Amino acid sequence: AIKCNNLELKNYISDNWVIRLKREAGVEGVVQVGFIIEKDGSVSNIKIIHSLSDVCDRAALQVIQSMNDLEYGWEPAQLRERFVDYFYTFDIEFSLKKEKKRRLKK
Repeated sequence: AIKCNNLELKNYISDNWVIRLKREAGVEGVVQVGFIIEKDGSVSNIKIIHSLSDVCDRAALQVIQSMNDLEYGWEPAQLRERFVDYFYTFDIEFSLKKEKKRRLKK
């Protein structure tokens, strides 16, 4: 299992997520997503906390949901040496400028 922290989550998203924004959407900003890391390392109760647009919100929900397809899962939180469910929030940034730079680097 991998510890679910901001760095690991950012790496997961940048390594595995293809942004499917249409050119005409032209949306930049942040979608804040909330979800629970369950005791077994799965993800549940995924919710949009701060919306950007329907397209971006759906993409953000899809990438968080895809974390359940990982064979290794996320390491759940511990409290007094017992695994517990943990509510986690994460900001997913949509930046057309960064996407262009990323493409140039490849």
